[in-house]
Amino acid sequence: MLTVRLSGELIASVPDLRIVLVRATDIVPGTASVEIAIGWEETWEACSRWDGQNAQSHPRIAPWRALFTTLGISGKKYPVSVEAILRRALRGGPPFQVNPLVDFYNTVSLRHLVPVGSFDLRGLPDLLEVRFARNGDHFQPLDSAEPEDVHPGHLVYALGTDVITLNFWRQSSLGLVDGASSDVLFASELIGSDSDVAARKVAEDLADGAARYFGACVSAAILGPGNEERVF
Repeated sequence: MLTVRLSGELIASVPDLRIVLVRATDIVPGTASVEIAIGWEETWEACSRWDGQNAQSHPRIAPWRALFTTLGISGKKYPVSVEAILRRALRGGPPFQVNPLVDFYNTVSLRHLVPVGSFDLRGLPDLLEVRFARNGDHFQPLDSAEPEDVHPGHLVYALGTDVITLNFWRQSSLGLVDGASSDVLFASELIGSDSDVAARKVAEDLADGAARYFGACVSAAILGPGNEERVF
């Protein structure tokens, strides 16, 4: 059993934050790679035609920059994942591809312009926290051989003192999804006045897609005020 807990301190600071969680079990990898690739390309192409100034000024992304500034987090150093994806789409060219699972949730991310990530639950502890970082936390970035300092007050997904995602963008090797992953937790973070409505749409897309494309058994939840914990 997996428990995901959203910190009361974080909710008090960001009351419009919603965390979408979809656990997908019994995944059959690679069963719908063609359909996923087509959806990914279509979504990428649609977003590449946005005529705004830059990715960080998009009305779905600018609030993240504003929130990070309020929290003392550098939006330039730690852009939320969807900002980085949209920036790449706006440069033109074909979409990057990782594997069907990652391409699937990146499609949902870009379609709704919200951060979406995933964790392979094989061998992980049974308590995952979404909270502010604190003294004693550790973070080993996926893209670096050196550990990175974790500043108290940054936003983390954590297993005890091990940070597995920093500021909704930087990933560690813990829980990294690959082409053989069969038990996965998809997670998306939303803010703004429409976060409740948008969260339901994201949860539906993730759950429906996991079942349709991968034959998965799915269970979904949306964490927020009054619903800070879910056991899967």
